[in-house]
Amino acid sequence: MSKKTPRPRSSKPTVSRVRNRRFLAIVAGAAAVAVLAVVLALSNTGAPDGDAVAVVNGQRITAQDVEDMQIRYRLFYERDIEFLQALERLISDELLYRAATPDYLVSYDEAQQELEAQLERDGLTLEELKAELRWNGIVYEEYVQTFRRELAIADYLDDVVTVTEEEARERYEELAKIPGIELPSFEDMEYQIIINIKQEKIVRLIKDLEQQADVVRYVNSG
Repeated sequence: MSKKTPRPRSSKPTVSRVRNRRFLAIVAGAAAVAVLAVVLALSNTGAPDGDAVAVVNGQRITAQDVEDMQIRYRLFYERDIEFLQALERLISDELLYRAATPDYLVSYDEAQQELEAQLERDGLTLEELKAELRWNGIVYEEYVQTFRRELAIADYLDDVVTVTEEEARERYEELAKIPGIELPSFEDMEYQIIINIKQEKIVRLIKDLEQQADVVRYVNSG
């Protein structure tokens, strides 16, 4: 896949560049779809690397990393995910992050400013977030680093995963041909159709990236 030129970044972050959690959830949704196929293919591949449950291009993913991801899902997506689902999300994130850097990676300070702007838009304060993180055992500085990674991934996906109106209309017409289904207007369904097509494209992208990467999964006997 050819690399697209990233959008120019202003030296001063603006609220318009803050990524809504709803878009980040697209990645989560795509990873959840991909995990259905990946989990079926899981098998023992040798002795685990210490406490690692997976290794992606030399980057170790530990059981603690997976548990932290499960906590973040409960905190920000308000739902629970299984251990293997969280692991696949971490693997997907690592693959996407490697593809996004360095072109889409912002500095720590810029990520923190964008986080504060998003909190303001959502009607929350920084202190409320920090209190919630402390309650869940998450270090604020580590969360900002994670948020920084998510921004890079979101910007990368914004550029490489696009859906045209023509694609959306073609999908709508395919759905309209299903017998016994009366669809709302295209305008009413357009947003959801775009989200669904994006999820499908992200799944394919992640699979392509994994084929080019060195990914090893370990299955815990316990």
